Amino acid sequence: MELTIELTNKCLNNCIHCSSDAGERCARFLPLDRIYDVIDEIKPEKIILSGGEPLLYPFLNELLPNIANKGKLVLDSCGNIPRGILENLDDKIKLFSEVYLSIFFLDDGNELITRNNISFSLIFLIWYLRNRANVWINTPVFNENQIIDIPSLCFNFGVPVHILKLLNRGRARNIPILPLEKQRRIAIAIVDQLDPVRARQRPPSFLCHHVAEVLPEDIEILSSIHDRCKISHSLMQSECRAMQKRTLLVNGTLIGCVAGKGITNEFDSRRICDL
Repeated sequence: MELTIELTNKCLNNCIHCSSDAGERCARFLPLDRIYDVIDEIKPEKIILSGGEPLLYPFLNELLPNIANKGKLVLDSCGNIPRGILENLDDKIKLFSEVYLSIFFLDDGNELITRNNISFSLIFLIWYLRNRANVWINTPVFNENQIIDIPSLCFNFGVPVHILKLLNRGRARNIPILPLEKQRRIAIAIVDQLDPVRARQRPPSFLCHHVAEVLPEDIEILSSIHDRCKISHSLMQSECRAMQKRTLLVNGTLIGCVAGKGITNEFDSRRICDL
């Protein structure tokens, strides 16, 4: 059982696709008692702290010690963290088994998605967290440019990627949504770029722009990444685990899979997937 908890709708970003309608002017925070009650009720094996930006949750220092032994803890961050929080992050990061960073492009395309000038380098943030936690790059699929940007980032930093379906929820209602089949093709192409077996057969490419050929040490990096790269189950319906997922929204409502936002408060996974 997996529980995603939206601690707050406050976020420094204002992403065009945000299913939580989060933003800098938002100020809703989930009460601690509600969090504890839901965790005790469903006893999840995995707890994902999300938002908004979960690191902006004012009661995080009180929350973490009380749930650290309740299940595997995961931090799902937007990747835009104030410097003051970053400087005091070490003790908190130790409690998380994994950290998900939402990053979409390496260039200014990331700012087009987040609608914010990132306060410090994403490259520095990845380096900082990678040396302290098991970091994943989370990326909904927007366009073919990600086939270049995301594998390049993963290759250079030795971090895997989790590719997500772009849900038509929240602000995503106001932007063009790629057809599911096109999302699937782009997602598979991103993971394919990190395939160490195929990399040996390719001529020098953007993954190896700094060398004349694919070197043995590059293959070793690729090999360590590839097994940890994955495509969201919502893109691969035969593997969907919706019945094993719950989401606690910032308003205190408990729903099924996060794909069910705005659809139903019932845990009807088939209806969620069909819609």
